[in-house]
Amino acid sequence: EAVLGPRCVSRFSHYLERLRHYGLAESAARQVLHEAALHDVVSLGRVAELANDAKVDPRRLLTRLESDWYIERDGEDVRFADGFVREWWRRNAPMARAR
Repeated sequence: EAVLGPRCVSRFSHYLERLRHYGLAESAARQVLHEAALHDVVSLGRVAELANDAKVDPRRLLTRLESDWYIERDGEDVRFADGFVREWWRRNAPMARAR
């Protein structure tokens, strides 16, 4: 709670700010992160669906997420590489999805 609770939202807020620079890919990126936080793993196929719905290249989307959000690819799976960021996103996903 001390690290991830409401008093420390600003500690991770820069992660949300980075998404605003994704342009058309922002909504797909938010959804990928939301699903990875809630379900632990998102398939590459699901990432491609979300990217295609937003009319963005799934490979470019994953590359940005890997560098900005500590997402890692493992075969056909995509997951958070960092447990703190994942837990922060899980706790704040409803707020984070709203603009």
